[in-house]
Amino acid sequence: MRNKLARLVGLKVASENARASLRQNFKVEKGTGLGLFKVIDKRADEVLLGDDDKHLNFRISFHLTDTNPTKTFTLSTTVYYNNTFGRVYFIPVKPFHKIIVPAMMRAIVKKIS
Repeated sequence: MRNKLARLVGLKVASENARASLRQNFKVEKGTGLGLFKVIDKRADEVLLGDDDKHLNFRISFHLTDTNPTKTFTLSTTVYYNNTFGRVYFIPVKPFHKIIVPAMMRAIVKKIS
């Protein structure tokens, strides 16, 4: 639904076929991307993803703290609004983040466990 609405107002979207292909071949390396998620930086303990668009810029940090024997995985997001449209756009999006982000975390932890 997000992609259909985004196309109507001229925002960036990736086709489902493109996303499926990217997911299969995605390498977490600086400069590569997965749909709207571009790898901005990569360190041994953190990967920073994000993108800049005309309405807002976003960043997602995946950070792993390894204090043997405990490992802590932290996901942080930041949104910078470039204009009023960015603020208005994010109003209906924000509640979905409260569902999507924990689901992403569970899927990632399950995959790496």
